[in-house]
Amino acid sequence: MKHAILFLMALALFSCNNGSQETNDLANEKIDTAVSSPNGESPIFTFEQDTYEFGAVKEGTKVEHDFVFNNSGKTPLIIANVSASCGCTTPEYPKTPIKPGESGVIKVVFNSQNQVGIQHKIITIQSNAQPSTTILHLKGKVN
Repeated sequence: MKHAILFLMALALFSCNNGSQETNDLANEKIDTAVSSPNGESPIFTFEQDTYEFGAVKEGTKVEHDFVFNNSGKTPLIIANVSASCGCTTPEYPKTPIKPGESGVIKVVFNSQNQVGIQHKIITIQSNAQPSTTILHLKGKVN
């Protein structure tokens, strides 16, 4: 069942390709990786930090942070989706597989307009890593 879910996630990511052979090969590689990663061989997120405390900022300030990670697993890491707990926070993430040993960045932008007070934004990552859901935190205060 787990492999079927990973297959469907990978398929959904690549259902809108442009038809080129290179794109098709990459999509097939991603699907094969997501489906055929045996237990213990899965990719593993290793973040430099999973929480960023931005301190105090003036309302209207845009806070940007790069969450740097490494795939410390044995197979390519495929990020299916990254979402934030609030529309005021926008994540950007790699759409291509991160090979074992390689690094990547999840960039997060928090718009503090109309967000006065203590802030704790949660960024949720869904991937083929173990565990399949990873949580990042953005914390601070807006004056």
